[in-house]
Amino acid sequence: MKPPTIMKVSPNLGKFFIPTPSTVDFVRRRVMIGKVTPIRDVPPHIERPYYVGRKAPNKMSGPSIKTEEDIKKMRKSCKLAKEILSFAGSLVKPGITTEDIDREVHTAIINSGAYPSTLLYKGYPKSICTSVNDVICHGIPDSSPLQFGDIICIDITVFLDGFHGDTAATFFVGEKDKFPNKLQNLVRVSEEARNAGISQVKHGAPFCNIGNAISEHAKKNGFYSCFDFLTGHGIGREFHENPCIDHTANNETNLMKEGMVFTVEPCVGEVEEDRDKVMMYEDKWTLATISGNYSAQ
Repeated sequence: MKPPTIMKVSPNLGKFFIPTPSTVDFVRRRVMIGKVTPIRDVPPHIERPYYVGRKAPNKMSGPSIKTEEDIKKMRKSCKLAKEILSFAGSLVKPGITTEDIDREVHTAIINSGAYPSTLLYKGYPKSICTSVNDVICHGIPDSSPLQFGDIICIDITVFLDGFHGDTAATFFVGEKDKFPNKLQNLVRVSEEARNAGISQVKHGAPFCNIGNAISEHAKKNGFYSCFDFLTGHGIGREFHENPCIDHTANNETNLMKEGMVFTVEPCVGEVEEDRDKVMMYEDKWTLATISGNYSAQ
């Protein structure tokens, strides 16, 4: 697999204003990075993952085979992650900041007795990832308001009773039917491509089936399963563990086994040129497309 070309850029990109449906039909824009507030507190009674307070987590191990009890606990953490994601999506509207969403989601996770897994993972400063427009992944919530015409991927992971649950989805900022067909299709195809990959998950099947199904579905719809280096991953007691799950066409021969748990979370982009080149912002987390075209997950 070819490593990505990473270009560092200034975090302040493009003119910033807030269009509304009454003043403009649709505006494409690169994201402008705002102010990131201090790290939020977590009550002492909330169980923390072991990596909190450390510079880095353990080296990736696995894949681990989960027991029936492990699976039972993982279902609970994943169910909570799904519920929190739905809540986060309900907050999305023009004018709200990603900082506002992070604050509300942080509180909801804590009130559910869980820990927001991203918080202080390798120093990450927030409880969710919010990736807007041309940002592919790992966008840090900040003071910038969402604008009519944006799309935003919200990535939620919770740590509950010793296990992580991870999920993500892309939402429209404003009425979906006011968006160009291409962007509506981008979000739809990203979901369908993910489901095509999930449909290949079965005991004894080669891992390559997942990425091949994702890539085929995206391509036949005029999009690209992009960013070869952004993979799914095993999950459980560890936030990230083996196996790594390629989301692009590949020849991986290792086989899936009953009891493995891993994520299938492809990023789908508008143009092929974004497959192996990205911009990394100065925060060392935010990854965006070189072309300025949008990405959905």
